[in-house]
Amino acid sequence: MLASHDEYSPPAPQSGQTTVMVEVSGELELIKSVSEPTGTIEMAIQHTMTWPDSRLAFNTTTRNNGCFDHERAVFPSAMLSEVWHPEYSFLNAIGSFGTASTFLVFKNDGEVTVTIREGVSATCIFDFKKMPFDEQTCYARMLLNAPSKMVAFTAPTTGQELFKIPTGGLLGGTTEWTVLGTNMTVGERSGESVLCSLTVCLY
Repeated sequence: MLASHDEYSPPAPQSGQTTVMVEVSGELELIKSVSEPTGTIEMAIQHTMTWPDSRLAFNTTTRNNGCFDHERAVFPSAMLSEVWHPEYSFLNAIGSFGTASTFLVFKNDGEVTVTIREGVSATCIFDFKKMPFDEQTCYARMLLNAPSKMVAFTAPTTGQELFKIPTGGLLGGTTEWTVLGTNMTVGERSGESVLCSLTVCLY
C-alpha cells in the first residue's frame, strides 16, 4: 500500500476540485480544571481530520489473501508518519495532561481519517465584571499547516457539528463551572496555515 506513497506530497484533488478537501471536526470530552488565578483551562479534546487519498486505496477482495472484506481498516498510529497528513499545533497551549492517543483509519477508496484524543492546557482570559452572572469564553486555538495551493480545510459536509459535546455528556469536570455550549470555526488562511478556534462557553 505504501510502496509508491510519498508522505511529503499531498494527494491529487478529486475530480472537479482544484484542492484536496480536508474535513475538520472536534469533540469536547472533559473539562479537567478551570483556574482563574492562573488564567488557564484544561480540557480533553478529540479532533478528527478526514481527506481523500487515492494512493492509499485497496481492493478488499485481494488484500490479505481475500480475508480482508471490510471497507475500513484500522492501522497502528505509528503508520501516520509514513503517509501524508496535515500538521497541527495549539497556539495557546501551555502544556498537556494524560496520554494522547491516535486512531488511523483507511477506507478502501482511499479515504483517510485521523482521530486524536489529547489533554490540552490552554490560556484563557477571564472577565468577572458581571459576576455572579458572568459567562466566560475559552479557546483552544488549533493551527493547521498544509500547502495553501494544494489543500483546503472545511467543515464536515455530512452536517456533523464542528465541535460538540458527546451525547452522554462530559466525562467529568469542575463543580464550579457549567458548560453553556461549544463551537468551532475554521478561520482564514495565513500563508501556509489555517487557524481553527475550538470555543468553550462557561458560566
